[in-house]
Amino acid sequence: MLGRPLIEFIANEGRETLETHRRAWLAGEPVPERYRLVGLRRDGTRFELEIAPVGTRVDDRPVGGAILREVREARHAAPGPEDPVARYRALFDRAPIGIYRALPDGTIEAANGALARLLGYDEPEDLQRVRIADLYLDPSERRFGPGGAAKTLETRWLRKDASVIWIALDAHPIEDDTGRTISFEGFVRDVTPRRLAEEDRVDHERQLAQSQKIEAVGRLAGGIAHDFNNLLTAIAGYSDLLLSSLDSEDARRVHAEEIRRAGEKAAVLTRQLLAFSRRQVLEPRVIDLNVVLQGMQRTLSRLVGDRVILDITRMDADCRVRADPGQIEQAILNLVVNARDAMPRGGRLTIATSAVGAGDIDSPDRLPMAPGSYCVIAVTDTGEGMSADVKSRLFEPFFTTKEVGKGTGLGLSTTYGIVKQSGGYIWCDSETDRGTRFEIYLPRVEQALSPDEPGVESKPELPPASSGSHSAAGKILLVEDEPEVRSLVLKLLQMQGYGVVAAGSAEEALDILRNRTEPFDLMISDVVMPGLNGRQLAERMKTTHPEIRVLFVSGYTDDAIVHHGKLLPGTAFLQKPFSPAALSQKVREVLAASPPQR
Repeated sequence: MLGRPLIEFIANEGRETLETHRRAWLAGEPVPERYRLVGLRRDGTRFELEIAPVGTRVDDRPVGGAILREVREARHAAPGPEDPVARYRALFDRAPIGIYRALPDGTIEAANGALARLLGYDEPEDLQRVRIADLYLDPSERRFGPGGAAKTLETRWLRKDASVIWIALDAHPIEDDTGRTISFEGFVRDVTPRRLAEEDRVDHERQLAQSQKIEAVGRLAGGIAHDFNNLLTAIAGYSDLLLSSLDSEDARRVHAEEIRRAGEKAAVLTRQLLAFSRRQVLEPRVIDLNVVLQGMQRTLSRLVGDRVILDITRMDADCRVRADPGQIEQAILNLVVNARDAMPRGGRLTIATSAVGAGDIDSPDRLPMAPGSYCVIAVTDTGEGMSADVKSRLFEPFFTTKEVGKGTGLGLSTTYGIVKQSGGYIWCDSETDRGTRFEIYLPRVEQALSPDEPGVESKPELPPASSGSHSAAGKILLVEDEPEVRSLVLKLLQMQGYGVVAAGSAEEALDILRNRTEPFDLMISDVVMPGLNGRQLAERMKTTHPEIRVLFVSGYTDDAIVHHGKLLPGTAFLQKPFSPAALSQKVREVLAASPPQR
């Protein structure tokens, strides 16, 4: 019979009656509780059939059904378990969904076994001591009352053990001949798995959208920082040149110093933008987070002041990670500054390290982490906390709740970028007036700690470049597409006594190499350039000039000389903006190093 309409089992003369009652029921109009038609058996024989319509709503759609019985058999049946009342009771008890009947005051008068099991009661009779209103997690969600029409809603009910479930409730009032509501009948289905899955999907979509938004803003910020760093290189360099030409008593010197200070502040902002956008170059080492915190303790104590109690707890075992120590310190400082500002009247700030496995983290608010072991830095304050709206925008650049002039809005976005570029994760738990907890997760490593200095062997003291002979100082090929930076670096290197040939692109540099017989000692090249980038230029050049040393400069990183933000091994690099002194020192270091092997 499955898949075939009921009307096929009704004789022709009764089909119009069946359709009339079905359409009335769908329209919410009254239909007889029982009526009789002529039924058809499979072999075509006819019999008297009694139809009792039943119905409910599933996913807000009307679903109809009927209880059918052959009248002749029922008429001659002996009283007992097979009588109609017993049959209806068996149907009630065996139904796979919860069914109840309640009095107008909400007291449950009858319930079936499915409802008892759903709500955690041993027997259906136990529910007769329960009122419907007491089952709602939020009583205001109850939508049924005397005189109301049939309704369907999804709401939260409390089980006997106080756990919460989502249910789909279809209920309607039962009225007497005068229209007075004498009871309610309800059908209850457990929809908890579906609702939890929907909530989880919505939460993941929200997190994904937030991540994509931050990524898009990060790309924009990184591009701006790249162009701005070129300008700052020129501003800082020419400021230093101007200062070197002014006597200490010269009244113009203070103006030049202000220009340099403004450039330094702007450079800090671009570093924060690069950290947020994950475009800064990291120099990772194996470090112990416990040692990092220990070294920062005095600084952090001064930073939080006397009103805040600082409690630093370090795990007993080593907490080794591979990261840039300066960047990790910056991330911790940013979190501590925010925590301090959230406790203007004082409070307690706790910084703790621990180790966990990705499988040990079970929180619906967090996206899955890559398998493995992690070191955790947790920064917890007892401050003002934050609302859900503020929390949702926490890592956006330039977003701040502080007064104008009190913050750039880059602290947490910078921290976010540092953690992500270090291969880690960061989460925040916070509620208004209940404090805030940030957790940074970094992949744990087992390698030996890196030495205190970047190089294994100590480097000899480097002599200053000759100021007399170009040949004595060294011959340099400078490749830089930004005219202001190219002009500045050319002048600075010539002032140091180097013989310099400048090119505005990689293609121009290759032409110079093809037409020059005298070798260069060093090539200084920007990384990000139109056409061939700095890395591609170096690879082309080494086929004909394998002995030349290479120093890359850039205010922005891409995959040319880094992998996931980390310098490729053996790469000499100078970050823009740089000072004349930093350029001079780095050039001397690279020239003093052993030339590349043929």
